[in-house]
Amino acid sequence: MALKYGPKFESGPAPLYLAVEASQKFHEQGCAFVTSTAGTGHLGVSLTADTTVFGWLLTGFSPRSPEVTGSVGSYVYTTSSTAGTRYLVKPLCASDVFYCKADAVFAEAMRGDAGDLVGVNDGTAQTVDVGTSSTDIVRMIDGVVGTADVLVMVNPAKLDATT
Repeated sequence: MALKYGPKFESGPAPLYLAVEASQKFHEQGCAFVTSTAGTGHLGVSLTADTTVFGWLLTGFSPRSPEVTGSVGSYVYTTSSTAGTRYLVKPLCASDVFYCKADAVFAEAMRGDAGDLVGVNDGTAQTVDVGTSSTDIVRMIDGVVGTADVLVMVNPAKLDATT
């Protein structure tokens, strides 16, 4: 089992085992962007209001993958209840391309538009907000017209280098 969405064209650093906050939840039908959690040195789910992003938590790829619950189409990966447990994370590079789920249907006119992340740590899918852009975390470079599937690159100004 692995997320449908994720890195598609990667460059930069190889995935690393990094410390993650306790009980972080990632839905298989969503994104898995993570950001630094202030004052802890750990990574956590990138939330709606976050203004930077550090990496993508890789699920289903290693023996230390987060615990999975649910059923096909609605699996939720949850990190350990112990903060600081290490998981495989792909640190972001400005040239990485990610296949992501959007919060609405993609249209051709959206190519090149900036978007925000919509994320909460409750097991619902983290998505790209294609209609609103206030934090401008990602730029939509393409998508499947008529679906909620988009290809994005992270805005270089939003890369978090503090972890």
